[in-house]
Amino acid sequence: MLHIILVILKAVGILLAAVLLLLLLALLLLLFVPLRYEVAFRHTEEDTFVRGKVSWLLHLVTARIFYEKPDGKGLAVKIGGFQLIPKKGKKPKPVKKTSPKKTRAEKSAAVPKPKAEEARKKPADQSKKQESKQTEMEKTVPERIPEKKISVPVPEPEKSQETSVAVQPKPEPVPETISKTVSRTEPTPSPEPAAEPVTAPRKSIFSSLGEKLREIPEFFKKLRAVILAIGQLLKKQLDRIKALFHSLAELKAKIDHYIEIWQEEETQNLIRSVKSYLFYLLHHIRPRKGKGYLKYGLPDPAITGQLTGFLYVLRPLAFSKLALEPVFETEEIVLEGDLVIKGHVRLVHLAYVGLKLLFDKNLKHLRQRLKE
Repeated sequence: MLHIILVILKAVGILLAAVLLLLLLALLLLLFVPLRYEVAFRHTEEDTFVRGKVSWLLHLVTARIFYEKPDGKGLAVKIGGFQLIPKKGKKPKPVKKTSPKKTRAEKSAAVPKPKAEEARKKPADQSKKQESKQTEMEKTVPERIPEKKISVPVPEPEKSQETSVAVQPKPEPVPETISKTVSRTEPTPSPEPAAEPVTAPRKSIFSSLGEKLREIPEFFKKLRAVILAIGQLLKKQLDRIKALFHSLAELKAKIDHYIEIWQEEETQNLIRSVKSYLFYLLHHIRPRKGKGYLKYGLPDPAITGQLTGFLYVLRPLAFSKLALEPVFETEEIVLEGDLVIKGHVRLVHLAYVGLKLLFDKNLKHLRQRLKE
């Protein structure tokens, strides 16, 4: 029984050791196998393209990204020869649309109707057209304005003499004797007395003075409300000014705090170590090979000369086979070339820099100071 248990434990230990060895091997491959990159650039009057390629573990995993002027941009990823992400430039093939089969009811509905039904519909359509024409004609003909009867008012005997003379016809001549008798017998209308203008009763001096005295408290109430509104407005503005000064004071305190942190010795030591780590990474990530030619120029010849000096400083590092052609006399920006740059990156260098920063005492001190 004990022998069987020992054999089982031995097998389990061997399996665990194998798994640990596989994990360690995968970690070593990930850290020490370089990640290779390649960048190709071409810009001429005929065509323009930029292509990038990244491969790992003897091209077992590859990724390509490209941009071409006529075709556009795209991305392709392959693992073990199997393409996972296709190029975006390729268009899918058009799918042929198949019309569904029609049923018997649909076919019968699609059959044209007999002529008898069409003959029935024709008179109805004609009657509708005639009705529509009649309605249009009625709309176009202007409506007749009804004639208004003008009624002449007949003068009554009790109305004034002027209206009776204006309406009645001229009387025939009467003899003087008759006219005299009529004038004697007719009573002459007595003139109505003129209406006297109604004058408003005059207010006394004391009543007007009392009304003015009553208006004084209302005036003071309005004045008090205006003064209170102005006071509230001034108070709000003062509160805003106080808040602004308070925020400016807090900002000044924060700036002073950060300046104090920047001037500390631990922070300066951290900055020096970060600079050294950056140079270390640039040394291991820099391109190792570069070839082709580059034609460039700027409107300012001085800037073109400075750029040429910078490129000639970088040329011995990786661009020994790169031909440079600066253009000093130009009014526009000139950029033409055909370049191929190659290099590789090992993740072990990135892991080394990350661990150094993680356990750095100066970085821990900076974190504590920033939390304060």
